Amino acid sequence: MNKIIASTGLVALSAAGLQAAYAPGISAQDSAKSWDLHGGLQGFYDSNPNTSPSATRQESWGIGVDVGVGYNLPLDQTFFGVDFTYGLKWYDARDTGNTDQSAIFNLKLDHAFSERYDVSVKDSFVYSNEPTVLDAGGAISAPLRTDSDAYRNQANVDFGMQFTPKWGMNVGLENTFYHYMQGAGDVSNSVLNPSRSQLLDRSASLVPIDLRYTVNPKFVGLFGYQYGRTDYLSDDVYLTPYSVVSASPDWRNSQANFLYLGGEYSITSQLNAALKAGAQYTKYDNLDDLVGASGLDDSQTTPYVDLSLSYLYNPGSFVTGGYTYGLTATDVQVLDNKSSVFYVALTHRITARVDVNLLYQFQYSTYNGNGNMPNPGSNLGSYESFNMFGIDFSYKINEYLSAQVGYKYDDLGSDTPGRSYNRNIGFMGLRANY
Repeated sequence: MNKIIASTGLVALSAAGLQAAYAPGISAQDSAKSWDLHGGLQGFYDSNPNTSPSATRQESWGIGVDVGVGYNLPLDQTFFGVDFTYGLKWYDARDTGNTDQSAIFNLKLDHAFSERYDVSVKDSFVYSNEPTVLDAGGAISAPLRTDSDAYRNQANVDFGMQFTPKWGMNVGLENTFYHYMQGAGDVSNSVLNPSRSQLLDRSASLVPIDLRYTVNPKFVGLFGYQYGRTDYLSDDVYLTPYSVVSASPDWRNSQANFLYLGGEYSITSQLNAALKAGAQYTKYDNLDDLVGASGLDDSQTTPYVDLSLSYLYNPGSFVTGGYTYGLTATDVQVLDNKSSVFYVALTHRITARVDVNLLYQFQYSTYNGNGNMPNPGSNLGSYESFNMFGIDFSYKINEYLSAQVGYKYDDLGSDTPGRSYNRNIGFMGLRANY
């Protein structure tokens, strides 16, 4: 079980160098040290920093710098870790401003009350205007960048209980909070062209309960239930594609119930797999308040899938991947998205000094409720596909300093006019860790 849980961090670790193209300094500290100081200096080329359609995009060269500090406190039954990174990027030519700032704060607390009972507390805060940083590790709800920043806070508590050698239970509480600085007053005609705040400010909570049965030392079976609730928080109305008058953003509020079966399987000491598969029943609280709307169901049942694999094939070399399917938030003026997400991440140690990281994520989304739009002015399509690919090489100069060179490519395909774009980023620089 511990091997499965540990493997969930591999994607973030492998992606650290690749995401540095957007937010320099995302890195995992060495848990063997109490204090960790890290930083980097980077030069980059960005073919489309505004994520604009090909006809209007503007390329730019730039420089990025980041600094960070982390602290670990391992005790007999408790582990406490905290890390903070600040990043600044300067663009030579960009019409939406020359600088971007980012801040990332992570906190982790694990405590074992006994061999059978433990608790884990985590909090992750991100301030950025890059959507792939705000939604790192899952479906991308807003693939287009704006010149307005946003912050996201994700907190969760997980209680582990082992009642008998065979039976156990995990109970959790999770909350993710999004706030976008672009409000209704920052866009032209926010009723027809809603801001990011109107579309995406929200609080999403989840209560997972997993009943666990240990079949043998290699396999743990799961029977799970989750209750979820999403509330949209802006007070500024906008015209939805389903109604003839403007509506409050809370027309998208929903609550969901998940039922699933699954398991965690240690196929070998290096190869692990985990699966949850079942159904999600979603109830939309306020659809009846949309004036003029017709044909929209205020509830629906959809599949729910979460599959992950990890393989540690050599010291310092591993690959992890997976697939998820479910309902996700979106910056398009529809209820939400039905999204499939496939990802794979590889870290390979070529020599004692040279590592390569590779990351690929593909997301295919269909607009939920798209077939019931009486408002012809909505001009919305029905699907989007988003490809993210990145690769970087790291050369360890000495114990504290390494050189990096890498490339990242994003491609959004959408049948909604004005959304499709592609973006190429090349970067090279130095990283220090002490």
